[in-house]
Amino acid sequence: MPLLTPGALDSVTSTNGSAQASIIGVGELTYQTQSIGSSTFRYFELFTIAALFYIACAQAISLLWRALTGRAARAPMGI
Repeated sequence: MPLLTPGALDSVTSTNGSAQASIIGVGELTYQTQSIGSSTFRYFELFTIAALFYIACAQAISLLWRALTGRAARAPMGI
């Protein structure tokens, strides 16, 4: 099991603590989608776009996290 540096531990802690931020983000995204849908009556298209946007953002964050942790795993121990 690899040891985590203090910076990595802070990153893990803030990522775990950001669950509240993701709930707020999903709630806000849903609210805005409903708000626009109430004026256009195109709910299906709007929620499809909102879902695709959310999936794209989640995948981008996941790829960034993998790149950062992979780079940190290959770094020499004295740095």
